[in-house]
Amino acid sequence: LLMEPAVERSEMGEAFEAPIESSEIQPIPIAIQQIPKTALIYLNPLDHFIKRTLGAKRYCRYVDDFVIFGWPRQKCAAALEEVKSFLRDRLRLELSKFSIQPTARGVNFVGYRTWRSTRFIRKHSLRRFTRSARRGQLASVISILGHARHTGSLRHLLVTLKEHYHAIFDRLPQAYRRHLHPRAATA
Repeated sequence: LLMEPAVERSEMGEAFEAPIESSEIQPIPIAIQQIPKTALIYLNPLDHFIKRTLGAKRYCRYVDDFVIFGWPRQKCAAALEEVKSFLRDRLRLELSKFSIQPTARGVNFVGYRTWRSTRFIRKHSLRRFTRSARRGQLASVISILGHARHTGSLRHLLVTLKEHYHAIFDRLPQAYRRHLHPRAATA
């Protein structure tokens, strides 16, 4: 389930934005660092509501992205309505995207599609990777490889580079090239 703020601002959100409204130039990294901290503080009541009131035993949230596991479909549907009401009435937020589905289909969470025993990057990242490789954007390709480093997608991406974008593959850091042929690199 992904959430985004409603059109109305909350008092908490205005308090975090106050320093930015001053006439002084504010560095961007501070604002970027405030976003996860704001979500951590502001969504804490949601965590308590889901765990204590709804009784979720398997619940995980990172910033504004959260999942609940282990409930039958009917209980999920009822909980979804309660979560929507809680967010609207208490936090003045609305869910932007959500789904109720069996975990066998994989869980779309924090930039990955995850199953019990494996994880892949999202299709969106695969398309971005292909577009960056086609355009010769080495920094972007390396960034996506870093995102895919601990997933089942890394080998596929490296093979794609080696077979179709050889010039970029040759410019990759050796750690990535060595990943395809670990024995050849040590010889």
